Parts: sequence; structure tokens; C-alpha cells
Amino acid sequence: MVRLRRTQWMNSRKTIQDLIAELQSFDPKLEVLLSVDNGRNSCPVTRIEDRGERCLIEFCSDQWLARVYPETGLPWASIPDWLAEGKKIPQLILDLQALDKPALAVEISVDEGRNRYPISFIQKRKGDYLRHCLLAFAPC
Repeated sequence: MVRLRRTQWMNSRKTIQDLIAELQSFDPKLEVLLSVDNGRNSCPVTRIEDRGERCLIEFCSDQWLARVYPETGLPWASIPDWLAEGKKIPQLILDLQALDKPALAVEISVDEGRNRYPISFIQKRKGDYLRHCLLAFAPC
């Protein structure tokens, strides 16, 4: 995977407004992925929740796995594209704006919200077949 662009966030308490502003500078065709291990493993965004004083952007395996054929792992034809492929940047921005709370702090999770992490960096990456925007936590 080749890193093409990276925005490091030194202050980990970023808000929805900060995230939207940064995402708008990326290619809107990019799928958004989440990582909590400095980008080594990643998951698609399946849910965005208002959790009081925090906005949680998360991957929920129950939502993901319930919509694929167990034999092949391929998505059902009747599900939305964003769930089959992951959310693209414009869909994520619309979902964040729909919360109508731009000052909420943003966190990410890949385990149904049991563990939540601040976003350390946003990165555009490109591989042989994949192009995506990565929201990642980089543990110290």
C-alpha cells in the first residue's frame, strides 16, 4: 500500500466540524476505512452514532456479516452500496451533518463501540486495486 497523503492530528479531541473540513479536501470517490492499529488492519464504516458528548464512527460486524452470503462472503444484492462496499466520503459527510452537532468530539471503533479511540491521522492510500481514505488511531 502506497501512502499518498496524510494529515496528522496532534490534538486528538477533534470535532465533527474538523473532520468534515478535512474530508472535503479528499477525493469524494474514496471509500472511508477505520483503523485502530496505525493502519495495519482496516474496516469499513457501518454506523455513526451520537453518544452524548461524543460522535462514534464505527465498524459493526453484526451489521456487516448479516448482509453477506455465509458461503461466499459476498454481499446480498438488495443491500445499499455503502454497506456492501463501505461508505464513501460524501455519504460519511452527510451522516455527520445529519447529527446536527458540529462540536461533538469524534471517536472511532472497530468492535461495536466497546473500545473507542480518537482519530490520530487521516490518510489517502492507494494500492494495486484499492483507493481509500483511512481514519486511524496510532497508539503511542
